Amino acid sequence: MKSLWDLMLKGTEYEDILHSGYPICEDELIRCLDGFDFVVEEWLESMNAFEISNADEIASAVMMSIIDCRFAIISFFDEERECPELRESTSYLEVLKTIKHLKQAFMALSKSYAQTRYLANWYLDLPIKIQAGFKHINNQRIRNRIEWDEEMAK
Repeated sequence: MKSLWDLMLKGTEYEDILHSGYPICEDELIRCLDGFDFVVEEWLESMNAFEISNADEIASAVMMSIIDCRFAIISFFDEERECPELRESTSYLEVLKTIKHLKQAFMALSKSYAQTRYLANWYLDLPIKIQAGFKHINNQRIRNRIEWDEEMAK
């Protein structure tokens, strides 16, 4: 049986990013999502120990949400970097929608440990880190763009 320590990836290379504040740069954001992959793997192993019949389906759905979220975020920032003149064509709201789906997917992990409130809440908080980090990074980029535009106007 998995301990809370194992399920929360304590003592792993992802402990720092999963147990601190929200990511503040793109690399941290993607690294956090990479850590989510391992969170789901640990969760699935723990569910298999209890012979939960639909655990594989739940894990697959959560993993697909993580992949979708990772793809949307990388696409959003890459498009902006490669074609800044098309920044309005890249949908900020689409990225937020994929993050919303990620939050919904993680609810399934949380529900399975509803009796262990600390772990259940931790599962629910993980996607919120992605949302907060994405918004922070995007706002920082907007600020930098405004400052750069003001500099160029002088």
